[in-house]
Amino acid sequence: MKITVIVKNVTDQFNANLAAMDVVKQLEYLFAGSRPYSGLERYISVKIETGQFRDAVEFNALKRQPMDVTLVSEPRKGYRLLTFTCVKAAA
Repeated sequence: MKITVIVKNVTDQFNANLAAMDVVKQLEYLFAGSRPYSGLERYISVKIETGQFRDAVEFNALKRQPMDVTLVSEPRKGYRLLTFTCVKAAA
């Protein structure tokens, strides 16, 4: 499952703090920051797969199980594109 996060207009300190976290913690932090009234919702945008409700439901089911997460970070002009790939952990 692919989760795309756009982070824009943040400080270098925010990026350094984010880089110091492990990948799963980064994903949790960015999800929490994208919610309304978090104070960061203007700077963080999250999209799960195609953005449909069933994708969010599938991701919530996946979160409750052990999962392997990989991250690809791509700097763009004016923002940073983070692509998380989550798969069920091998037992």
